[in-house]
Amino acid sequence: MTIAYAALSTTLRIGSSAKIASSDWDIHFENLNLVTNASGNTGTVITPAQIQPNTTQISGLVVDLKKPGDSVSYTFDIVNDGDINAKLGSLVLATPNCGSNQSACSKLEYYVRYTTGGTTPQVGDTLNKNTSINATLTVKYKENDPVSTENDVSVSGLSVTFLYNQN
Repeated sequence: MTIAYAALSTTLRIGSSAKIASSDWDIHFENLNLVTNASGNTGTVITPAQIQPNTTQISGLVVDLKKPGDSVSYTFDIVNDGDINAKLGSLVLATPNCGSNQSACSKLEYYVRYTTGGTTPQVGDTLNKNTSINATLTVKYKENDPVSTENDVSVSGLSVTFLYNQN
């Protein structure tokens, strides 16, 4: 009887199952569109901006600005086609290059804002899975800083990069 008891008391069976599901990370820019210039705005695009494929980077933009208030703006979508919420880790605006007239760069406003609400993207902003948000990239001569209309200023080196982390 003690042998039977020992055999029964030492048998241990554990039954369980587990499933590990894959996740999809897909954050990128789409739908880059030049905004129509307002009346009197003589800002022109020399080289259009381009989204780098499958990234959150826009680069290549070269503009020509002639007078205070001139601007060039692009709208674009920040898209999270993945199934993981994302958090903005950093936003990098490259330093503009004004060629031989580098002092003109100090008279620029160069920024990205969410199109709805007009707020500036901040580190920590959440981009939920399977959603998108529209943003606007603008380069503009400040209204109150006179610029010589005899010498157009060509601005290059304009790019923006968003880096996202898992939320």
